[in-house]
Order: sequence, then structure tokens, then C-alpha cells
Amino acid sequence: MNLISGTVLILTTAEKVLGAGFLAAENLIFTCAHILPQENNVQVKFLVDGSIQPAYIRLRTKSPTHDFAVLHIEKIPTKAKILPISRLARVKSEYSYPYFRGNGVIEARAPGELAANIGTQQIFQLKSQQKNIHLLSGAPVIDLNQNAVAGFVSIPTGTAMEPEKQDGTRNVYVISFPTEVLQGKFPPAVAGDKSEIIVINNQPGGGDIIGGQTTNPEPDETVFEDNYLQEDLPDWLKQISDLDIDNVKTVVENEKEASWEDWPKPAIDIHQDFFEETEPDYPERSPIAPESDEFNEMPDWLPELSEPNSSEPAEFILEESAMPPTLAKPTEKRVLNTNFASAQDQRLLMRNEALYPGNTYDLLVDVGLPWDRDTSLLGKQAYFPEDSETPYLRKEDREKGWFDLDAVFVSQEFQPSLVSGRIRVPLNPLTRSTPYIAGEIASQPGPLKLRLKAPNESASKRAHGRLSLYYGAQVLQSAILNVGVSTNATLDEENYGEVDYVLTSNYQRLGNLSSRQRTSTGRDERVKVSILMNDDLSGSHRILLKGDDEKNQSASLPPAWKAYDTQIIGDMLEEARRVLSNPSGRSLDFESDTFLLDKFKEDLIALAKLGANLYNILLQGITPAENVPPMLWRQRFRKALHPGDIIQLARAGSVPSTHVIPWTLIYDHPLEPDRSDLPLKICRVVEEQWDADFLKRKQPYRDQDISVCPYEGEHEPNTVCPFGFWGYRYTLEQPISALLNQAWDVEPARNILITNPVKMAVAATTDIPRQSRYKQHFQSIQDSVNAEYIPNIPATERDQVRDSLRDPQLVYILCHGGKDGKLTYLNIGPRGKDALHTITPDLPGVWGEHDYIDLDKWHATRPLVFINGCYTTDLLPDLTLNFVSAFRDLMAGGVIGTEIPVAVEYGYLAAEKFFERLGRGEDVGQAILGMRWDLLNQGSLLGLAYTPYAMADLRFERQPSQPAASSTEL
Repeated sequence: MNLISGTVLILTTAEKVLGAGFLAAENLIFTCAHILPQENNVQVKFLVDGSIQPAYIRLRTKSPTHDFAVLHIEKIPTKAKILPISRLARVKSEYSYPYFRGNGVIEARAPGELAANIGTQQIFQLKSQQKNIHLLSGAPVIDLNQNAVAGFVSIPTGTAMEPEKQDGTRNVYVISFPTEVLQGKFPPAVAGDKSEIIVINNQPGGGDIIGGQTTNPEPDETVFEDNYLQEDLPDWLKQISDLDIDNVKTVVENEKEASWEDWPKPAIDIHQDFFEETEPDYPERSPIAPESDEFNEMPDWLPELSEPNSSEPAEFILEESAMPPTLAKPTEKRVLNTNFASAQDQRLLMRNEALYPGNTYDLLVDVGLPWDRDTSLLGKQAYFPEDSETPYLRKEDREKGWFDLDAVFVSQEFQPSLVSGRIRVPLNPLTRSTPYIAGEIASQPGPLKLRLKAPNESASKRAHGRLSLYYGAQVLQSAILNVGVSTNATLDEENYGEVDYVLTSNYQRLGNLSSRQRTSTGRDERVKVSILMNDDLSGSHRILLKGDDEKNQSASLPPAWKAYDTQIIGDMLEEARRVLSNPSGRSLDFESDTFLLDKFKEDLIALAKLGANLYNILLQGITPAENVPPMLWRQRFRKALHPGDIIQLARAGSVPSTHVIPWTLIYDHPLEPDRSDLPLKICRVVEEQWDADFLKRKQPYRDQDISVCPYEGEHEPNTVCPFGFWGYRYTLEQPISALLNQAWDVEPARNILITNPVKMAVAATTDIPRQSRYKQHFQSIQDSVNAEYIPNIPATERDQVRDSLRDPQLVYILCHGGKDGKLTYLNIGPRGKDALHTITPDLPGVWGEHDYIDLDKWHATRPLVFINGCYTTDLLPDLTLNFVSAFRDLMAGGVIGTEIPVAVEYGYLAAEKFFERLGRGEDVGQAILGMRWDLLNQGSLLGLAYTPYAMADLRFERQPSQPAASSTEL
């Protein structure tokens, strides 16, 4: 027998060796119970090929005399083999077991011999002939005469391994497992003729015990549970009943008689000989009167076997990890489960059952296998997306074996309008989340309960809400819930929910997403605050804010929400467009050499007043969770943010593309523009560092943090300073993968795979002044990123653009924007609306569908797209978002665009500075922030018009032969 082919190492999620085990049946690993952690988070490593995969602790014993456990795995490696199992031989035999050395890698098999039996079949001792061995609990022991596994090594916790003898050998305790259990591929074990078989099926949400076995007529404790055996148990019970065992009875839901024909056939074949009543012929010997001089005293931890002639069966207690309320098979994926339950009896509502007006309910939330009977409002397709093959979690979470998520429910119809709680999700994809109760982790898995009061309406109505899951400050998954409220119990329209926002398709990468590896600092930086624009089909729109404090999770900024007026937001965006349409600096004909510091100051004041008003509109009247007073929450919010922090911006639900908030313009220094006694004044950093004649920055920072004003301590109310704008102080990211519904098809890109030279698709309008500057612009970009342009000269016609987009690594479009009725478009080549020179948002999808675009290459490369809309008042916010969505569907890594038209000269400068920084190795977030400062140093605020729809740390992934240039200061 090839022992290696079926032997595994049992590992923690951080790949620390816990012990060993072996493949005993299809997808089942047997090992020792005492080596397993309390939490259901382990992995197995097959020695035959070194592959590692998660394992679910399906069953484990509570008694050291039956120190074994069963792990479930999703698949068996091709080279792995199931090891056959045999009874313990009646006579002395020769045995073999794995021999581990160093890092736990198997090197040889160490033979041994049977020294003595202890009691019955449970324990025997093996005298090792191998010197200086390192044994692992759970390692299979092979009977070489029968060429099959007879038991496995067991050295329970708290028991010292027998010391080595002078010759380096030692005796090893080996458990001979109940062969019947293994041969039956783990049906309920028959402990004795006083066994009682019980079948119970509780209501969903309260937990389910599918099988139970006890050794007492009226048990106080269930000793066998396995929810996965739902389909197999009836057949086993029927066969066990035929064995004429006393006190066998069944209890089924609603006290109906069981009809075995109505149950599905077993999914696992049962060996017929499992139920044969056979008595093994054990040698007649006593543990207190050994026949061999080599026999050892029986250890203290075997009290159950001290009287082998007793008529009472040995204690045989097994526990199965609690997984309420699912009965799903382990092959199913975890999902986000949620539904309302009565606060009185915790009964889950059926899909067509109304919430009674004014009654109290618990919104149950968990992450795990799908609830049975389709009781979750989100059904079985609301996948909690993960991929067990690629555990990218950050080190601390992998070592812990779990991560915490915050569940937040917001509604303008339920009371309270915002509730939140925390759940712990094991890394193992076959397990279920555990809730926190009053700040403490619960003792067993189960749903989180969010207490709510239904709308108190006399007439029937639909009530709406949004449920979101957060990892730190980031919203990872969000769903709308739509339920009926009525005095009539039965609804015409069923309750339902829908997941409409997913950040990533792989929750095993959560830790990787929790921070951004910044090129500016070389450190991992967490997302500090997220702001989610959302709706819930109730007709209202709102923002949902949540912060994170990595040093103290309990002190994290609690979530808060605020409804916003779309008309007010639209008016403010138009005002920003007006101010920036005539920026300080060059006049619009670009012929003047005069720079006006006074105009620059006027622009600063106008935008600061606008940004301060926007800040107040978004936060005034905000509703925090946890009964935090609004003003106290605003104080915490301001203190939580520090220069350089990352703010994540996202959109969920049916928020129209016309709803665009100019986040970069938000100004959070205190302004009171109407105070006559305290007029607005410009911070002296502008007076000192911008030249009065040329408006260029005289003293760009080199040795100081550019995100902090050197005169921050002097700021008093009504001080206008460039450092007060979010766009100059924070990194603002909008992940492209979360812009559309069901975004789990696309991962947030962190790298743009490039070659040398970089393949760059380019297209441009020809309706611009100064052709020499136009040529200089494209040459500058080509040099910055070492690009090969496709085509050689920027495309000016639609078909040229189509062909250039086949498999680029970068895309740059210098264009005008326009809108014809409801149709938005980009204009390249000569100015006009003819089809030859316009690109509409639907075209990239059409080209991809008809194979003009190599989607596999886009998926592998994750190109970055830069849409530079210049010198036009027709570039509307919905145009940019429409094209962001179009390129997102092609699996672009990111899209950069503007919600505000930019004068051509500054559009040139913005793109040149951005690609210069990207080419020398900066990530997108740093390159955009640096570009804004580059333009500000030139006396222009137009850098605030550019928005990256990408992860903040998206960057080039270069070939080893192509090093990045060193970064320079702003």
C-alpha cells in the first residue's frame, strides 16, 4: 500500500501543522479530535502532491477514548487514494505508520509491532522501532498483514507522550476506530443494545438536529448530529430498526408518521455488512494483568475502559458543528441569508406572509450555506462570493482563521431607521457565521438578529430597506429588501430581496481589499471611510457613511445615513461647472501670457464656498446608528479623517447616472460666508508660495508632507486654503467593479499587465487649436509610459477606434463630449455628430460581442482607460458614467474621466502629468492626487475635475527587465 497517497497533514488557516489524518472515504478525512481547534477552520495538505484545500469539521468526538473526527473536503486530488480500513488483527501483526521530520514532510515508514491490547478494541499500544521519530496525532497505522488501516496515532491533549527508551524507541498509543462506522462511511454508530435513535426537525432559524443517538432511555444530551446526512439517515434508520435493537423510535416534524419511501435515496452507498451483528473475537487479557513484560500501565485518561467486563457500553459522544438553519449539502456555496422572524417565537416568515403593522421583528442575517425551503429573501443565488483556491487574506486574518463583517440595515419606513450588528465569518467556505451579542461573540454559529418595528400603517403597503455587509469601512455586498405590510396574513406579491452591489467576486481576498499598498509610502493603508449612494426602490435617495479605525474596532465610526435632494446636488454641480469654465490662468484663446493671482484667489473662494455648502448638505441632519447624537457623530467623522486617508465612494441600486456628487470639491474647513464681522480670507500659504505675476508655485514641497498646510495651526473660521478640499487632501477611489448590478463577474483590478513597449490605443479630436501643442502632447505621453501607439497616429474615425481596442494595455481618448436627446457620445476627428466620428456607450459592448475585441486579453491585462473631455460645455456627468460602465463590461481595470469640462491646455497638462507619474511606478490614486497638485502648482484648480473609477493602488505590473523610474516630489 502506498501510505503517502492517502495521508494528509492537518493545518491551521495560517498553515501551521496541527497533526495528520488520512483519506478514508469519498471526500472524508479521518483524524484525531483533540488536535482540532474549537473554531471550524482547518486545511488539509495532501502529501502525495502538496496541494492544500479547506476542510470542514463534519463530526468530532467529545471523549478521549474515541478520539476521532471526520473532515469534509470538496475534492480529492488526482494522485490521492482512499486507504482501505480493516479490523484490528486478533494476533500480533506488523504495523506501519508515517514518519515525519523537519517541517512535517514525510520521508519514510517506520515499522512497529503490537505490544498489547488494552481493554476492548479502542486502544492498543505499538512499539516503535524507529529512533528519534516525530509522530503526528491522526497519522494512519497500517496493518501490513491485511494491507489496510487498523487505527491511527492518538496522544490526547494533556497526556505526555511516553518517553523514549534508551535505544531511542518508544511506545505509541493507537486508537482502533469503530470499524463499522468507517465501513458504513459514517452512518450513526450503534453504541449498544440500549441505543435510542432520534430524528428531530426544528423550525428553520432555530437550528436543526437531523440525527441523534444516546445510551440512555431519556437522554439529556444528543451524542450524534450530522446535518449533512439528511438524505441518508432514513435509510440507515430503517436498516438499524431491522436489527431488533431495543427502544428504537423516530420523531418527525408535526408528529406525522415517517414514510421512508418519501425520503430521497441515500447519496452515499452503505456497505451492507455494516449492520451484521458480529462479535469480534478479542484476545482474553486484562489491562491489569498483562501477558507481556512490555505492557504498560493504562493511562489515567481512560477511565471508561478500566472495567472492560462492565455491561455498560463505553461512552461514545460526538458533536457536529452547529449550522442553523441550513440542511444543505457541503457542495453548495455560501450565500448571504436574510429574512424577518417574529420577535416573540423566532418563526421565519414565509415568502407570501405579511408583516403585521406595528409589530416587532428580528431581521436575521447570516453568511453560510443556503437556508432550506427557500426561506431567505435573497434565495440561493445571493452568493457570498469566495474562491477557496486563492486565500489572499491578510496575514492577521489568516492566522485568526476568521474575519468580522458588520451588517447594516437602513430604511426610512422601519423603526429604527438604521440598525447594525457584527458577525464573525470563518475562512472555511463550508462554515457558517457566528453573531456578536452585546459585543461578545456567541458560543455557536447562527444568524445575527437586528430588531425592527414594522411600519404602523392601517392600509396595506410595501416596505423597503437596504442591507449591506461591511469589511472595515468598505461595503462589500448590498441588497434591497421589499416586503409587504398588511393586516391580511397572505400577500398577493411575495416578499423578496435582490443583491445589487458586490465589490469583489472573491471574499477570500477580503484582507487584500481591506488595505491599499501605496507607492507613495510603501505601506499598506486601510480605507478609512466609505460613502455609498443608494436607494431601495422607495423613491428616495440617500448616502450611507461608515468609518473604520484599525487600532480599535470597537471605536469605529458607526454607520450613518442622510437623504439627499437630487435637485440641490444638480444645482451645485452646475455651479462648479460655471466656476471652472473660466479658470484662473490663461484666457480661453491660450495666447495670453498674463497670470492673475487675484483670479486664482477668486476661484479658490468660490469653490470653497461651494464645497463647504456641499459638506453641510451631506452631513446636516444625518442619522447615526447606536443612538449617537448627530453632532457628536460629525465631530467623530471629522476627527477620523487625516490627510492622505483613503475614502471609498460607491453607488448601489438604481441611482441614476445623472446623480453625480463632485466629491473632490467638498471643503471641510469651517466657513461662515455670511458673517460680516469675519470676512473670508485666503491662507497665507497662497500669498507666500504662488507668484503674483506668473501664478506658479515658488516653493513646491520636497521635505514636508504635501497633504498638510504648513499653517494649519493658524487656520481660523473663514480661512480659505487649498488644503481644505477633499481632492487635494485625500485619496478618493470609486471601484469600477461595483458600478453595475451583479458585479461579481469582475474583480477590482490592482495591476495593469504591460509589455515593453506598452500597447496604447489612442484616439483624438482634431477640432483643437495649436496643432504643434497637440503633437507635443501625444509625444510627451508616449515617452512617459514607453508606449507603442495603436494606430501610429491617433484614431479619428469609429472603425479605427474599434480596431485599436482589440487588446490594448492603455487607452487614451482626447475628445469632445456631447448629448443628442438622451443619447450621449464622444466626438473624435472633426467636430460633428456624424456616425463616422462619434462613439456611443453601446459600441464597446457590440464590438466585444462580435469578437472585434479580445475579451480574454482584456480580462488578463485589465487596461486603464483615460477619457479626456476637453473644451466643451456638453460633457455631462451621465456621459462619463455611461462610458465607465461600458468599459467596465469589457473588464477594464479602471476608467478616468471628468464630470466637468476642462480647457484644452489644462486637459493636456493633466494627462501628461498623470501618465508621467504612472509611468514611473506610482499607483493611480497617487498619480491622480499628484496630478492635481501639479496643476495647482501651475495656478489651476482644474485637476479637481478628474475622477478615477478604479482602486486607489491600481498600477503597472512591469516585466522584470523593465524597472520603473524613481518617483519625484510634488
